[in-house]
Amino acid sequence: MWLTRCAQSIAVLCCLAANMVNAADDAAVRETAEFPLVKKLHVDTGRPRSVAFSPDGRQLVIGNDSFAYQLFDVFSGRVLREDESAGSSRAIFSHDGKAILAGMRSGKASIRVFDVATGKSLRDLKGHTDDVMALAVSPDGKHVASASMDGTCRLWDAATGETLHALKGHETWVTSVAFSPDGKMLASTSNDGTLRLWDAGVGRQLRSLKPPQPPDRALPPEMRGVAWSPDGRWLTTAGWDKNVHVWDAQTGKLLHNMAGHTQWNLAVTASPDGRLIASSSMDTTVRLWDPRTGNAVVVLTGHGSDIWGLAFSPDGSLLASASDDQTIRLWLVGTPSKVTAELVKQEQSTAVKMRTWKMRWGGAVEAKFLEISRQRVYVERSDGRVVSFDLYHLSKTDQEYAQSRQSARPTKTTAGPAKPAQPDDGRFRLWTSRNGPRFRAELLESSGPSLRMKKSDGQEFSYPSAWLSDADQAYVRSLRRTPSTPPKASEGAP
Repeated sequence: MWLTRCAQSIAVLCCLAANMVNAADDAAVRETAEFPLVKKLHVDTGRPRSVAFSPDGRQLVIGNDSFAYQLFDVFSGRVLREDESAGSSRAIFSHDGKAILAGMRSGKASIRVFDVATGKSLRDLKGHTDDVMALAVSPDGKHVASASMDGTCRLWDAATGETLHALKGHETWVTSVAFSPDGKMLASTSNDGTLRLWDAGVGRQLRSLKPPQPPDRALPPEMRGVAWSPDGRWLTTAGWDKNVHVWDAQTGKLLHNMAGHTQWNLAVTASPDGRLIASSSMDTTVRLWDPRTGNAVVVLTGHGSDIWGLAFSPDGSLLASASDDQTIRLWLVGTPSKVTAELVKQEQSTAVKMRTWKMRWGGAVEAKFLEISRQRVYVERSDGRVVSFDLYHLSKTDQEYAQSRQSARPTKTTAGPAKPAQPDDGRFRLWTSRNGPRFRAELLESSGPSLRMKKSDGQEFSYPSAWLSDADQAYVRSLRRTPSTPPKASEGAP
């Protein structure tokens, strides 16, 4: 009987636990619905390391391990400009939005300044002896702060590029910097596990703070991000102890030690109204917190890899997250402003054209159907990029949908010479490579083993003809056989 009662008690507890989990899951769904994903931007090359909004909220700049910066249009999702001179750990806008500052990696040890309108490199700020990890601009736009793997922070004159102060005190890499709202103080975090506060006027250290030491670590956990509240009363930090911290800026007291992430944290930021703290992690989630209570608000899921960059829009209505999965996601986290409402309306008007395609082994792609060719499904994402995947990698439902859409397409004749996969618009053509991906370009020169092409943005490049699909190779050969002089008019022609 005793065993029977134990079994009954265990069963009751299991039911209660299951109900609690279901209730928690339901709550998470409801909360997530209040913070919907508005848009995804795609990074085709490299991995994003940071993200920042322009002052008007219409553009995003990312630091990328393959580019000094990439400038995105929020509405179209397209790259407006990029610089391949070096990879960067951090890219931000200047105070007036007319320049981009990028912290260089790969031994460049400088801050490169670019003109937003032209993309021209204006100057380099030199003084660090190792990679620049983080950047910040003072609220009045007169000063720039930088953090480096050389263990120092530097304060610069934004107008002249002159070093004002070299801040020394951290024992190893400095990973983040942030000005207080009045510009009088600078906060920095480091792999030495400390948060340090500095007098930005004279470059003197004011305080060094450490979060509680986790019992399972022999050394202090690295700290990876810092942000101030808009009123300057508190700061928030995150690090490799998996927790998010809130500190009293005047006393240095730890107000909240917020747990929830299951892997190391990589970034943290505060909303412009101080209502929310956002943190990101290697656990592929973004978490929103209430800084007043220390309670979790919601977990935002969808990224497929580490999330290195976070940024609130200037009005606080959007949160941007940048991940190693090569996407930047924009989440609605506040009352939409005019710009955000315009973006949401645009996305809703185009959403009907898109479909979520699910793979048999996990993962999904949001895109509209184009065609099936040689058992590969070609789809177009919201940013205009055409991608493909094997038909049989799709779920059964999506296979049937694609096949029904293909059957509904007009039949094509195979007579005559090879034709482009899509009608030529006079200049640009949709080319297909042997391994599936497509790209739109203008053919400038077809002689030789490599073709000279040009993108719609004017960038020229070479592409080996052997990498093209059989149909596109036949199309190129037909161009090579085209006579250089026009054929004679047929008899009887006017």
